[in-house]
Amino acid sequence: MIKEQALDILKEDIAKGYPFSDDFYWRYKDNFVDNDVLVNKIDRHMTEHLTFNQFINFSQFLSLFSFYRMIYSFTIKEDFEGAKIELSRANQYAYMTYHIGSQACKNLNTEDFANHFTGDMQHAAPLLASTVLANDWKNAQLVAEDLINSLNATSCIIGRGNSKATVSWFMLKLLSEIFEQPIDKRKPRHPSDFDLYEMVLENYNTTDVKEVEKLVYLLADKHLENLNLSLEDEEEIHSPFLQIIPFEIIVFLKVRTKIGLKNPTSFLHPLMSQAFVNEILTDNNILEKSIELPYAKELLSELKEEYPDYDKKRQEPTLTTKKEKVTLLKALAPKTGRYRASLPNKHPQAKQLEGDPHSYARFLKDDTFIYEGLEEYDLSEITWSYIGD
Repeated sequence: MIKEQALDILKEDIAKGYPFSDDFYWRYKDNFVDNDVLVNKIDRHMTEHLTFNQFINFSQFLSLFSFYRMIYSFTIKEDFEGAKIELSRANQYAYMTYHIGSQACKNLNTEDFANHFTGDMQHAAPLLASTVLANDWKNAQLVAEDLINSLNATSCIIGRGNSKATVSWFMLKLLSEIFEQPIDKRKPRHPSDFDLYEMVLENYNTTDVKEVEKLVYLLADKHLENLNLSLEDEEEIHSPFLQIIPFEIIVFLKVRTKIGLKNPTSFLHPLMSQAFVNEILTDNNILEKSIELPYAKELLSELKEEYPDYDKKRQEPTLTTKKEKVTLLKALAPKTGRYRASLPNKHPQAKQLEGDPHSYARFLKDDTFIYEGLEEYDLSEITWSYIGD
């Protein structure tokens, strides 16, 4: 009964616009392109000098905005077809943010590479979920691999992750299983408070439908723990739009369907008994790509103009073609103590390496310096400096 009341209060709050202020909530009431105030606001930003940072911020905002509009259409307007159009947009913007963004942040060869935008993993959950909810498994795999590559230190779009981003971690670990894209055990900032999610992951492919129903109920209770949060809370599920849709549970169930497993046909938990949840779960057709994708062409055009080579394959340093690189990799620690790896100050990756925890290590006298975790850097330019015991 408490859960039903919580959901009713939540729906009432969303209908009122709470906790959004009036000048924020109106964004969801009109069609995207018909909302002159919003369009003009974005246009003003678009006329400014577009940096790589702004590209990621824009596309991330557009994906999350479309995801919110999808939920608004499902819950308040009860416009399922309109909601699916918004979901399609969220999926496409997620691809722009993480796939094109990863491509760019790996390949920039200017000073912007050192100062590139690194997204917070706490914002990744709705974007990643949108690819699966849209049944776009190709996009889901690309985006998941981009995020996992960043966790594994071969890309940079979300850095090494965020230990508080438990929902994102849950979905990524789930997708890493079905896409056979392992996550490194050492390099990422692995999640805390993860016992429930770990239990679900250990049993994600169970054939026991009753066990699945039990896991779903526990996950739904976990999702509702966020009901007391506000927009100011630095948590993954902080807005009423995200609180009312159990998107990570839908991802879990859709993954099971994708690999040929049966799911319960109904659920006891009120969070899972909402009509739109059933609509998403039972529709396994890939959503048609939205022809109208506001600002996509403009963003990509501006990015290409500012960084013409962003999408070209970046020349990775080889470790055997130049003698000095071989010598460098065989360098020994002159004495026991802590060392720091660094690059020349003017090197485009110098600042990035300076803040990387893998640049610090302790070695015994005559140990060979270890470069694990630093593979994305120009190894030929790295030097190790003794910084004390």
